[in-house]
Amino acid sequence: MAPRVSVLPLDRRPPGRTVREKNFAALVDAAKVIEMQTEELAYAIVTPYSMSKSRTGGIVGRLISRTGLDLVAGRMFAPGAELAKRYADRIVTETDPRHRATQELIRQYILKNFTGEKNGQRPRVLFLIFRGPDAVEKIHRTVGHIVHERTSGETIRDTYGDYITDDSGNVTYFEPGVLAAFDPKAVVLIRRTRTSKRHSSSSSQIISSFQICGQAV
Repeated sequence: MAPRVSVLPLDRRPPGRTVREKNFAALVDAAKVIEMQTEELAYAIVTPYSMSKSRTGGIVGRLISRTGLDLVAGRMFAPGAELAKRYADRIVTETDPRHRATQELIRQYILKNFTGEKNGQRPRVLFLIFRGPDAVEKIHRTVGHIVHERTSGETIRDTYGDYITDDSGNVTYFEPGVLAAFDPKAVVLIRRTRTSKRHSSSSSQIISSFQICGQAV
C-alpha cells in the first residue's frame, strides 16, 4: 500500500519563504537586472509628410511588429526652429562620402520641413521611443536605408520613402518617411532612476529625459 502524503493547505503553511524559494527569487531578480542592462533605447521620428498622408498607422505598425520592441513613449508636436536646428546640427557625423552626403540631405530636409508654416499651421512630427535588446539596430534595420539599391517593400522606406535623382545623379526629390539613429551612442537617457520607477514613468517623463546626440539616418 502506497504511503499517504499529507499536504497542508496554503493558508495553514508556515509563514515566510523557504531557502529554495528565496534562492529562486534572487535568481529571477538577477536575471531581470541583467536583462535591463542589455536593453537599449531607440527613437523614430515620423516626418510631417508621412503624417499628412495618413501613413502613421502603417509605419508604427511595422516598427512594433518587425522589431518586437516595447513602445514606451510617444508624442506628437510641432518642433520650434531652435529645436529643429539643434537636431539638424548633430546629423552630419560620417566620414564616408556617400553616407555623409545622405546625412547632409537629412540635415537640409529637417531645416526645411520641420519648421515654418503651411496653410497657417506648423508641421508636426510623431516622436516615438522604443526599448529592448539591440533596439537601435532593430529600428535601423526596419526603417532601412534611404538610397533604394533594391525596392522590395521590406523596409519602411522601401514603401514610404522617396529618393529620386536625375540622369546626372543629382537628387531632385527626397522624402525619408522616418528618421532614426544607427548608433547606440547617439541616444542618451539623461535622467537615471531606479528600475521600479523607470518602469512606471509616464511617456512625458521619458521623453523629457531623452536626448538625441546625433548620427541620424
